[in-house]
Amino acid sequence: MICIYSITHIDSGKVYIGSTTNLKFRWRDHKKNLRGNRHDNRYLQNAWNKYGEDSFSFKVVEECATDILLDREKAWFNKTNCCDRNFGFNIVMDPNSGGGWKHTEESKKRMSGPRKSIMGIKNPKSKLKSDDIIIIRELLDSKVSLGNIAKKFGVGNGAIWKIKKGINWSHV
Repeated sequence: MICIYSITHIDSGKVYIGSTTNLKFRWRDHKKNLRGNRHDNRYLQNAWNKYGEDSFSFKVVEECATDILLDREKAWFNKTNCCDRNFGFNIVMDPNSGGGWKHTEESKKRMSGPRKSIMGIKNPKSKLKSDDIIIIRELLDSKVSLGNIAKKFGVGNGAIWKIKKGINWSHV
């Protein structure tokens, strides 16, 4: 369903307005992030944490065509004052603004470069060391399963798979 939707705190009437071309997915995503305490909107997340899931209602406020979706969302922003802390949870007034985040030239430059996570020996949180990687590669060559290797080194299967594929620890 293509629509404008609201997430409303029932007691206060404060509202979050959003738009989507896939309502089922969007609501599931909101709920998953809110339940996991990792929603992008800190105001909505804080209220959810304080009052609980049962204090909120999810509702379709308008179905519309894709080509007018953002215009209709703006209209609902205006109608509900959802960007005003007294009335709502939305952070920005313009849904076209990319979430309201303004990036510096430096951050734009960083984001445009290669995106590799900190991995291996350069990552102070890494459970594995260079010597471990050599052993892991030998075990992989010997056809030992990823799961058995992961257990032996106390890491997840994904970590071993990334080593096998040369995604992590390729410098060793």
